[in-house]
Amino acid sequence: MRPDAPGLRGDKGRGGGLSEEYNSDWAGAFEIEDSREGWSDTFMHDRHVQHADRVYDVSRVRCKGSRLKTFGGTASGPGPFARMMLEIAAVMSKAVDPFFFGHGPHLSPTDAMEIAHAIAECVASGGVRRSARMAICHWDDPAIDDFLECKADGSKHWTTNISVEIDDTFMAALKDDEHPEHENARFVHQQVIAGMLKNGEPGYWNSPASNEGETGTVIATNPCGEIALEPAENCNLGHVNLVCFAPTASGARLDRAGLQRAHKLMTRFLIRATYGDVNDDQQAGLLLRNRRIGVGHLGVQGFLAKQSIRYSKAPYNKFFRAHLADLYDAVREEAREYAFELGIPEPVKVTTVAPTGSIAKLPGVTEGIHPIYARHFIRRVRFSMPDPAQAKTVRDFEAQGYAVEPCVYDQSGNTYVVAFPTKEKLVAEVEELGFDPKSVESADELTPHEMLAFQAMYQECWADNAVSFTVYFPEGKYKVHEAMDIIESWLPSLKGTTLMPDGTRPQSPYERITEGEFDSYELTSIEDSTDEECASGACPIR
Repeated sequence: MRPDAPGLRGDKGRGGGLSEEYNSDWAGAFEIEDSREGWSDTFMHDRHVQHADRVYDVSRVRCKGSRLKTFGGTASGPGPFARMMLEIAAVMSKAVDPFFFGHGPHLSPTDAMEIAHAIAECVASGGVRRSARMAICHWDDPAIDDFLECKADGSKHWTTNISVEIDDTFMAALKDDEHPEHENARFVHQQVIAGMLKNGEPGYWNSPASNEGETGTVIATNPCGEIALEPAENCNLGHVNLVCFAPTASGARLDRAGLQRAHKLMTRFLIRATYGDVNDDQQAGLLLRNRRIGVGHLGVQGFLAKQSIRYSKAPYNKFFRAHLADLYDAVREEAREYAFELGIPEPVKVTTVAPTGSIAKLPGVTEGIHPIYARHFIRRVRFSMPDPAQAKTVRDFEAQGYAVEPCVYDQSGNTYVVAFPTKEKLVAEVEELGFDPKSVESADELTPHEMLAFQAMYQECWADNAVSFTVYFPEGKYKVHEAMDIIESWLPSLKGTTLMPDGTRPQSPYERITEGEFDSYELTSIEDSTDEECASGACPIR
């Protein structure tokens, strides 16, 4: 396979990679069927490709802008598929070409990651929501150096989160100067933290801690890290909006009974979700055996703030800790009782915390267990331009004066980004309750120790799966050795850990601004209660 091979043919207006050598009458092409199975067959049925140049006919792939019935939104067209095939060809050709210092007939782990990235970059749901993945490499793996460097260039591998798997040996070696693996562990730790301080990657995943309480062996996590999974296993997640049960300005008190009932109903709902159709036999078998679910929370800081509990003080608030433990017991007991009623295995694990980015936008509450990002910020929302309704929305926002630009991550040009200057509304809601608005602490007002203490509390008191959490902090605030000490001190208490400095990724979903900068904009959003991008029914991953 040559990266310069003229191996893509199709309608000029739709294919984007039209061959000058082959035409529609040529019989040696592999015809791409317009379905997930058809695209997958491209990689699975090599015997059908009858030419050394690898010719693929993309003329059957529905044109850009066509409606997607199953996922909602619109198709991206055959162009992204054509580009994906060329990128995969380039990776495979380079791997075996001595001129490019190829390494023989086998792909390296990072080669495989590049191919997976090309596929994930191509596949989109609703024309907007692209694939999200997790790639994990053991800290002592021979490929660890290449793995740690793979996201140094922010334009590469943006479809995957990466994490370094650590274990008890790593933690022991990190602490003990006399340990035979001390220098290796220390070097890896330094490289990981340097990456975190640069762009938030990689994170850490503690595999022994994640395997506690498992009936099988979990080997990796879902893309955001909150659910550890066995090979081929999937997960079923749902979330309770805690703010719905918090005290209100109208005088309503904390609804403890309502909270308990909501958690029990979510438990039952997720167990029923394990009866869903699964095409892969191995995955279906694991789903039926483990019945893994993840009841999570969103709106946590709002729930606390409306009871005058500061985020930084919550880890040491015995009443809140006991409340979380009581809710966990309610979920576990309900799962056990309902599983017995249905005659199925009890779920292996039942609670978690996911990021809940888009989900939290719908009711306008804080995401997962994260503190508010800032009191004033730019919020960037992505729209799919092949969708006429979304394209019109973008044009309308641009006409109003909002900043609009192409998404730097979408090479197809199908995605545009609109920037909204926004004021955090939780502050106003707390003021209405008569509390000090300064009690609503933002991420830049909290130390990493305070945020990691909050995550550790949730891991201890609530989540038997894991807690997805990112410590945000201003860029340049910490040196590598300082961050190394901070993270090392919390590693034993967490299943997953990551830091994210502000402003290190282009077109990030949030960008902190000052109150003065906010006031300088003519067009602003005074609340963050809706997600414009979800209007099409295809909310993006954030």
